[in-house]
Parts: sequence; structure tokens; C-alpha cells
Amino acid sequence: MEKTIPAILIIVLFMFIVIMLINKSNRSKMGKSKRAPGYSPGSRSLSLTAWPSEEPPSALGVPYRHPARPAAERLEAALTNDFESRIKDRVLKQLPSLSDKEWKWTFFELKRFFLMCGLLRGVPMYSGRADLIWHEMLMFTREYEQFCNAFCGGLIHHAPHSADERLQPDDRSWFDWVYGELFQQTPASGRVWGAFFKTPLPRARADELLQQSEQALKEKWFNVKAADAYSDMEEAMDYLLWRLKSQLNNNDEQVAPYPASASSSWKGGYDPVIGATGMLSGMLIFYSLSASTPDVFAEQMNAAQTKAQREANGSGSSTYGCDGGSFSNDRHEPSGSHDSGDSSSSCGSGDSGGGGCGGGCSS
Repeated sequence: MEKTIPAILIIVLFMFIVIMLINKSNRSKMGKSKRAPGYSPGSRSLSLTAWPSEEPPSALGVPYRHPARPAAERLEAALTNDFESRIKDRVLKQLPSLSDKEWKWTFFELKRFFLMCGLLRGVPMYSGRADLIWHEMLMFTREYEQFCNAFCGGLIHHAPHSADERLQPDDRSWFDWVYGELFQQTPASGRVWGAFFKTPLPRARADELLQQSEQALKEKWFNVKAADAYSDMEEAMDYLLWRLKSQLNNNDEQVAPYPASASSSWKGGYDPVIGATGMLSGMLIFYSLSASTPDVFAEQMNAAQTKAQREANGSGSSTYGCDGGSFSNDRHEPSGSHDSGDSSSSCGSGDSGGGGCGGGCSS
């Protein structure tokens, strides 16, 4: 009898430990199930919304009277329906299951990317599917050159990354900020480019943008050759610089607000509130400077958006620019050396959003 008591105690203790572990596991699962999709600020799991049924907005969704509107209209006029149809035919040979909706919205977002290329010195490519379309455009050498010259006065060159090269977090935050200042979000924005407003602008980049002159920033970050070719491109660049300086100054308690008159060229004439652009990009600057951690930043940006905005931006739901297409590491270059060769596929993602699925351009 004395020998059986310790054995019974051991069995009871073992069963108690097992029950405790099961209860702990169940509580953990219940806690996760209560969280809405995309709750975790660092989450980049693939959860894609349906492609929109409506037609993309005119002028790439750049609002009327926005300084970049003339360039957007010129870009769309330069890409003829015949050229688009021939590109689509080549893409469908590689992707025969591509739907009309997916083609329409991905090509639309690629045109938005080209507008950013015309304005900026460097733009990373965050969409494998858009990059695949771009590769097929390059096969039409003469037509592609005519399009680029008509739009921005020079070629938008395609320069691959090396297979092991990773884009930096400030690349994505800069992409998100400029995109938000130029365009009204569409239901396909996050579907094509991955989650927006997940990555804060690093303090070192913010300090550089705040302290350097507009001219110095224009020469470093903007496509000055396009500005020389088209005055409206320069006006759009001046507007973006004024917006950037305004937001950075207004969020720094030690610096006086930055009026339109302080800009070297931009003198006003467009209200971003009426045009419904720049609100979330302004929040990106504010929370980048005030949030204690990247996760806090992502939570604040998520809370600042409506449900419709979160769905459009893919915040907290879609992977970093990995849209299910063929991925390459490329960077486009408005006036650098052209290299249209395919690079090895690579799509990265990380807690701070440093990954990228493609490359981009630089001048």
C-alpha cells in the first residue's frame, strides 16, 4: 500500500500538468481568434481582396488641379490603346489565366509607377506582376522609347538588383509617402503593391529631408532631367518638396511652420484636403516622428484609417509587394544605363517592411 501511494501521486501530478498545458494552449488560440484580420502590425500574411469591377479613374487618379495632373494626362496619352493591346497579348502568353480585371488594374498601377519614375530619381518596384508587364513592354523597344520621351523627355530605364540585395525600410516609407501625395487610393492599391503605411520613415532620413535645402533635395531625390524637359514636372516636384518640408516642420516643435512662401518655386494653388490626397502620407510623417517603435507606428496608422482605406491600402493584410506574380529584383532608372535582363526571383518581407519584390529606377 505504501508503494502505491507515490505512484498514484505521480500519476495525478502528471495529469494536472497535462490539463494545465491544454488550458494554456486553448486560451492562446482564443486570444488570437478574437483579433481582427491584420491586427498584428508586423503581419504581412497574404490575404488578397477581389479585383475591383469598376473602371480605374482618369488621369491615374491624380486630382483635378493637382500639380502632377498634367503629367498624368500626358502619360496616359502617350500609352496608346494599340501599344497596351500588344503588351497584353505578350503577357497573356505567360499568364493565360490572367483576368481582364487583374490586367486592367495592374496595368493602371504600373502607369502610376511610371509617373513616380518621371518625378523621382529612384523608385523601387514592389510588384512582381507589374514588373512582369514592364519586362514585356521593354520588348517593344521603339514604342517604349517613344512613350518615355513623350511622357518625361527621356527613357525610364530598368536596372536589376542583385539576387541578394534587399531594399531598405526607408525605401518603402518614401514610396508610400510619395504615392499618397500623388494619388487617391483605389481598391487595387494594396493588392498590387503590398501593404501601405506599415513602415515608418527612419529618423535619419527625416532629419536629412528637414535640414537640407529644397535644391539639394531635388538634385538628390528627384528626376531633374524630367524637370528640365517639362515645366509641369518641375512644378510637381516643387509641390512635393513643399509638402514634405511642411509636414516635417509642423511635426518638429523646435522648427517654425513652413509656409508656401518659403518654397523656392511652389506658391500654392492646390488644396490637398479638397483633392483627398496627402492625408495619410501626412500621418505617416507625424507617426514616424512620434511613435516609439515600428509596431506602435503600424498600429497608429491602422487606427487612423477607415475600414475602406485599410482594405484599399492592404494595411496589415498583404505581403510586401508580393502579389502572386513573377518576382524580380529590379530598379528603374529614368536616365541610367539600361539593363533589361531578367534577374533571379526574390521577394522579401520583414517585421519592419524592408523587403521588396522588384527593383525600380534611378536617374
